[in-house]
Formats: sequence, C-alpha cells, structure tokens
Amino acid sequence: MLAATEILTPLHGHNSVEVRAEAAEGPAELAIEKTLRLPLEGTKLCYTLRIRHRGGPSLRASLVSEWNMGLPEQGTPAVIRAGNSAQPLSAPAELPSLGAFSLESGSLRLASVVQAPARLWHFPVHTVSSSEGGLERVTQGHCLALVWPLALEPGAEEEVSLIWETLPTD
Repeated sequence: MLAATEILTPLHGHNSVEVRAEAAEGPAELAIEKTLRLPLEGTKLCYTLRIRHRGGPSLRASLVSEWNMGLPEQGTPAVIRAGNSAQPLSAPAELPSLGAFSLESGSLRLASVVQAPARLWHFPVHTVSSSEGGLERVTQGHCLALVWPLALEPGAEEEVSLIWETLPTD
C-alpha cells in the first residue's frame, strides 16, 4: 500500500514544497518514507529516506537510492568529480564511500552532499532503436545509485539524506 501527500509549508524557517510517500510491505514489516523538499527560493532539492522496522525478522540488506539524469553534454563529456579526481560518466564505475560529489556537463554543475557516506555506482543508460542503417545505440542519460549497508533489528530505524544543488560553473 502506498500513500502520498503533498504539503506546502514553512520548514526550518523557509517556504518549501514537501512531497511524502509511505509504503509498508514485505516479510520484515518495514515502513518506508521518502521526503522531497524543494525550497521555493534557491536551487536545492533535499531528499530523505527513512526506514522503520516494525516487526518480523532482522534485516540485512543494501539500501539503494537510484537517480537517473539526462545531462546536457554540449560538446563536453559529462564527468563525476569526487575530491580532486574526475571520471567520465560514459563508462560504468563504482566510487567508494563518498560524502560529497558533483556532476559537471557543459554549463551545468550539480553538487550533492550525502548525510552518511555511501558507495556510488554510475553507468550510462542506453536505448537501442532501429534506423535505416540498422540498429543504433543511443545514450539517454546517466544512472547514479547511492548504496548504503542496512542492518535493522525490529523496532530500529535508519535515515539517509542527500542534498542536490546547482552551482555556478567556473
């Protein structure tokens, strides 16, 4: 069962739009709540994922938050920057234990701050279409998956959050 609500309310002294969805399913009786906040001023998106273990067996799993993005490439390949290193998003890769990273593509720079360090998987998203010349592979965007280990006993709760923000390019 999925329940969603949309709230327009002042949060932490700022007006924002908040969208919440909650689901309770599975053998471990989990309650999962996702919250997206978009401040009415500024260029941030705040995301929180909370999991509550309501009962049943202990849970050992990976918690994955997947983000699919279409980044404008404007002649410059999109890269992911973590610390002083930059990697192209055109090839699959895994980055260990990140607390912050940015995506850069053409005139867009998108920064992310992760509340609890996470592994990051990234890979291009392709489609295949038929054209007069045969089959053609087209890059549609990029997938970023933040991965946290999850160990919950009955009655426990885990929360992860991240903030996306557009930044000026140099």
